[in-house]
Amino acid sequence: MGKTVAYIGCILMVLLTAALATIFFIEHGSKPEPALVAESSVPIGDYQYVLRDYGGKLAVFEADSVTPDIVFDVYIKNLPEFDIKELQTGVYARDTEELNRLIEDYIS
Repeated sequence: MGKTVAYIGCILMVLLTAALATIFFIEHGSKPEPALVAESSVPIGDYQYVLRDYGGKLAVFEADSVTPDIVFDVYIKNLPEFDIKELQTGVYARDTEELNRLIEDYIS
């Protein structure tokens, strides 16, 4: 029982660390070189970030980029079917607060 609690605690710490690293790199990281704009039916001018599938993993993109700012070690195939469909087209966030909330939803 004690090992199970310790294991769960370690997993939670890894997830928290990943979320905090994401926040840091989004706010303080270097910007990638300009890339092609991803096609979307959502007007990207209203959004700063997009969460979507990148190589089967959860990734954060600036809304007008095809190069991810960060890729999480969270496999999309392990998420519920609804989330998989959303991430295939992209889940948009207006600001870092909304982005952080979405990331927390997907990695927890």
